[in-house]
Amino acid sequence: MSGRRPRGSIDLRRRRNTKQEKPRILIVTEGANTEPQYFEGLTKELRATGVEVYRLHVKGIGRDPERVVKKAVAISSEASSGEEYEHVWCVVDVDDHETLGTALSEARRRSIKVAVSNPCFEVWLLWHFTDHHSHINQAALRKKLKNFGVRDKNLPGDFPYADHPAATARAEVCNTSDNYAIPANPSSSVYKLTRLLSR
Repeated sequence: MSGRRPRGSIDLRRRRNTKQEKPRILIVTEGANTEPQYFEGLTKELRATGVEVYRLHVKGIGRDPERVVKKAVAISSEASSGEEYEHVWCVVDVDDHETLGTALSEARRRSIKVAVSNPCFEVWLLWHFTDHHSHINQAALRKKLKNFGVRDKNLPGDFPYADHPAATARAEVCNTSDNYAIPANPSSSVYKLTRLLSR
């Protein structure tokens, strides 16, 4: 008797697991609160809309871009076999950092992507709500964000993560530099990372 099943019958043999693991992404941020909250919230939003999200590890370590890059190198190099990161990103601000140039050079040398915001990450948050294309400082940015319910270093529960495509369109207008250059004010290359997460 042949091993063929009759037409219309169901094969009850256990199938091998054919589901592929999503690649892993490491994001190391300068901010210890806002940036990790944002990426965790965006991940939930993307899953809710049916997007299969990368397995994400977000680590906020505090100020200093050079330290952020060093931490990203350390975490990614310590990953055990089978748990390696396919993508490693650092999220940093321009602010008044003296180490930003060194951090960008080291990231390029290590093939680590960097999302730089000028003057700070809050400009990326603002673009979820409205256009803004003129030079702005941190104090003015925070004042604008308060008008939309974003206060201090915590994002509100109703933050509009779903508007990341609008933020991306606004960011692209302002972003003219490559991944390893200090960009003009205002700008943010965070959209490149969110685009990777949502594809």
